[in-house]
Amino acid sequence: MRKRFLIKLLNPDNSPIPNEVVQLHLKDKIVGNYTTDVNGIAQFFLDTSTFTYPNITLKAAYKANENCQARGWVLPQYPQPEYFVYRFYSKTNSFIKIVQEMEELRCHQQKRVLVHYLLNMEDLEDKTYTANFSYLTIQMISKGVIILHGQQIIEINDNGKKGVFSISIDVSPELAPSVDLLVYSLHPGGEMVMDSTQFQIEKCFKNQVNLSFSKEKSLPGSNIDLQVSAASNSLCALRAVDQSVLLLRNYDQLSAQSVYNELYSRKLHGYYFKGLNLEDGLKAPCLKDEHVLYNGIYYTPAWADFGKDAYDLVKKYTIIPLHMMGSGTVE
Repeated sequence: MRKRFLIKLLNPDNSPIPNEVVQLHLKDKIVGNYTTDVNGIAQFFLDTSTFTYPNITLKAAYKANENCQARGWVLPQYPQPEYFVYRFYSKTNSFIKIVQEMEELRCHQQKRVLVHYLLNMEDLEDKTYTANFSYLTIQMISKGVIILHGQQIIEINDNGKKGVFSISIDVSPELAPSVDLLVYSLHPGGEMVMDSTQFQIEKCFKNQVNLSFSKEKSLPGSNIDLQVSAASNSLCALRAVDQSVLLLRNYDQLSAQSVYNELYSRKLHGYYFKGLNLEDGLKAPCLKDEHVLYNGIYYTPAWADFGKDAYDLVKKYTIIPLHMMGSGTVE
């Protein structure tokens, strides 16, 4: 499945560097040169369908660092950041990938999120079925609740086992300051295929407040009116201080960021109830750690990390879709 990556090239003052070439290394081998756009961003894709590594290391290089030992010389240093990509395990080699957004989503707008899917049907007799893609938007900070849910129905056949669909999300103050999107579908082979990602939301409020003065400038001792407008049932507070006070104590100013900083952040992970861990224990590996004789040579099985899977995704939200619980009775 093709995976999309972005490289952002910035000056020390965080301003973008456009029209510059960035070199990409994969496991210390050069795989391509990419040019940044006006925002200092270079985009590239990697086809990971043939990768067999448990993980890969990507490194971006802009300019080579000069090595000069002369005393008194100060040379620029160009960092070469690395990004680790871990394998995501699927027993049917089926995957869902939500396209992420680097920028913050603005409030009171509709965002169209693209979702790519690849459903492998090689081991199935019937190559045609109806795929039901379900999605949830979960607000983890302060709320920890599901805000939006829905479904997408797509007909899957031998010629259309991979494709893309979109999910429309109304960006509202209820989603701020961030929201998680979870998309999953039940594969005919019995596997739950899913992906999740997080979107940063503009720090906005449901009640909008406006404050204005009747005059822009006025002499000391003169009367001036303040005009405050807000939604009904809004609690408004006013503070009037000399400007010099704000210059001395600028850290105490009220802002959207300071309000959101007061929210309780829920750090949910795993399945705990009253201090008890309700999660099943790890199963023993299916291979025994013993020598294997093949063509007169002994081989020892090596343990390789399978990486994360669908269970790890839902575990961080402390939820379990009923499809993953297997057969049984829910009471």
